[in-house]
Amino acid sequence: MNRYSAKALRVQQCSAQIAAVLASGSFSKAAELLGLHQSAVSHRVKALEAALGYRLFERTTRQLRPTRAGQLLGTAAAAALAEVTAILEQIEADREGAALRVSALASVTMKWLIPRLGPDSGCDLQISLYAQDQVVDLLGGEADVALRFSAEPPAGLYAQRLTHCWLRPVASPSYIETHRLNRQQPQLAGLHLLADRGDEVLTDQYGWQAWGAAHGFAPDSAASVTYFDRADLMLQAAIAGSGVALGRTLLVEDDIERGFLVYLGAELPVAFSYWIICTYETAETRSFQALARWLVQQAGSVAR
Repeated sequence: MNRYSAKALRVQQCSAQIAAVLASGSFSKAAELLGLHQSAVSHRVKALEAALGYRLFERTTRQLRPTRAGQLLGTAAAAALAEVTAILEQIEADREGAALRVSALASVTMKWLIPRLGPDSGCDLQISLYAQDQVVDLLGGEADVALRFSAEPPAGLYAQRLTHCWLRPVASPSYIETHRLNRQQPQLAGLHLLADRGDEVLTDQYGWQAWGAAHGFAPDSAASVTYFDRADLMLQAAIAGSGVALGRTLLVEDDIERGFLVYLGAELPVAFSYWIICTYETAETRSFQALARWLVQQAGSVAR
């Protein structure tokens, strides 16, 4: 086993603690999520930092902030745990036939769903969560419920709007301070932009081209642009201070509230919405109706 494999094993052994601390923003809250003592979580993370040779979290008397390494490893740990959780839930669903199989975009899963699935979430349903960007065949039985992002819901399926969508630039506090940006009227020309590749394909509907056209900004005036194939990765880069990203409904509110990101300029409502999709047969079940109510409640509580 080489030294990187050994380090990866140490990270794997502490993945639950890293993901919980990143999601909650404190050792005490992470301990509550995991059902452990605060000291146990703190000691495990400190031991991992010692083994790696660098800090994952910057500690002050009032707050706990992830370093870039902490953001990257915490995001990877959360993704791995979500995948393992989904597999375990699918196994249990196969055994008991009780879980709703829910397919959602990876970005929505990471940035919005996972932080809301704790023991105090109010969601008492058993769900099997699939984080995937490809469209699943609900009529073919590949999943029971899907969360999709589109202008209109697909034909032949039951659809309930989860929430409308808006776009707004975001950046880390350190990036804003370094570049002396005015939060109300930021001058983005000459800065580094971060973009979701999927957004930029539909330039006339949403993405930097659409936002720029509405607010007098030419994306071509940016110093450079880095494209990502997932919106959550783009936002993690913004948190790390890599540039200005275009935030989207459901994906940025938690990071704004926790102070990792700050809004810049005005928002742009777009024609796209998030939809809860299923077959008409599934829509009649109590479990789906309870899930839909919970999802809409969660979407309605996001801070803007």
